[in-house]
Amino acid sequence: MNLKPITHSFLVLFLTISSLLAFPLDLFAETVTTPDDFSIEAKAALAVDMQTGTILYEQQSEERMPVASITKLLSLYLVQQAIANGELRWDDNVTISSDIATLSQNLALSNVILEAGETYTVEELFETAVILSANAATVALAELVAGSEFAFVDLMKEQLTTWGITDFVLVNSTGLNNEDMTTPLYPSSNPTDENEFTAKDIAIITRHLLQDFPETLDYTNKASAVFESKSGGPATMYSTNWLLAGMPYEKAGVDGLKTGTTDLAGPSFVGTIEKDGRRVITVLLNAETSEARFSETSRLMDYAYNQWAYQTILNAGDEIPSVSPVEVLEGKEEAVSVIVNEELTALLPITSEPFDFRYTLLFDDSSTKLKAPIAKNQALGEVQVQLPADSLVYLEESDREAALIANTTTFYANNDVERVNFFVRLWRQLFN
Repeated sequence: MNLKPITHSFLVLFLTISSLLAFPLDLFAETVTTPDDFSIEAKAALAVDMQTGTILYEQQSEERMPVASITKLLSLYLVQQAIANGELRWDDNVTISSDIATLSQNLALSNVILEAGETYTVEELFETAVILSANAATVALAELVAGSEFAFVDLMKEQLTTWGITDFVLVNSTGLNNEDMTTPLYPSSNPTDENEFTAKDIAIITRHLLQDFPETLDYTNKASAVFESKSGGPATMYSTNWLLAGMPYEKAGVDGLKTGTTDLAGPSFVGTIEKDGRRVITVLLNAETSEARFSETSRLMDYAYNQWAYQTILNAGDEIPSVSPVEVLEGKEEAVSVIVNEELTALLPITSEPFDFRYTLLFDDSSTKLKAPIAKNQALGEVQVQLPADSLVYLEESDREAALIANTTTFYANNDVERVNFFVRLWRQLFN
């Protein structure tokens, strides 16, 4: 079968042995690398800053490939959207159909056993989908939201389109290969079809999920949880995310997000970490081994923090380079020094080379020149700070526009400029 089996006794034994024997104590210590010698052992990888959308590292990030259960991130988004819209509640009961019950019995797939005719709350099924990547629970939620999984897939496609994601393959809510589905296949899909996205697509989905529903992290940060089985009693579920606290690849600051594994997708993982006031999203598709997806993600996270930082462009009181002083019409002085009164910072790569910033002044009166009189500390307009177009890459085009706004601040006169009298103005007009 495509997905690795997860059973309680096996996982407890494996995690115990792994954490005690398999991993040296310093294996997951922070790594320091330089951009020139850095690469990730996976078919595709991406690291992006959550707040700004700045791409910190990319490797084959625009190549479409299978993503397996990472698909569930979009399913989780739509479930929470339905709750936010008042269409569902966390404590609503969901009755399990015979098809979903049959799917849940297949423990060669990621599942908790769900009994036909029994009811579970939306939150119970949501938690199993997040922590254990439970496939049958995900389908049950999809049917609850849209009436059928087919209709839910259509909703998924509509949502993707609103985010500008158009080149993908999407045939179910779980990421299973169609060969493993016990429920009817999506119309016009092939028996071996599997969901496919690019790493960049996955980063966009993940970022919207965390922006719109940050409470998702309340579930993804759990290394384990108890599922109340109707027939077998309570059972402990262990997260498939081994970077969480208490797991073999524990990494400080990691609080999500989602694994995925099929024969076609290989071991894949979407992670998120918050450190030093910055949140980073990582995507790693088709790693060499199941363990490598976590060790390589750890390296990628280290790179994102070691090689990028918020850096000062201008300090409060700094004169604006290359554009100051600015010409003043009808002034006793022909120019005025212009400064900023607040610090301006930006997320930039750490490099020994100076940045070639471009400063553009936008005057308050839409003119291109100032006119006396001018008072010291008078606000004169705004200054935009930009790097060359190819210096920074953003996840979405709207991020580039937002960066331009963020890198804009008011500029002020650094000195008084009095206006000359009428005769001097006339003289200047006559003799230029």
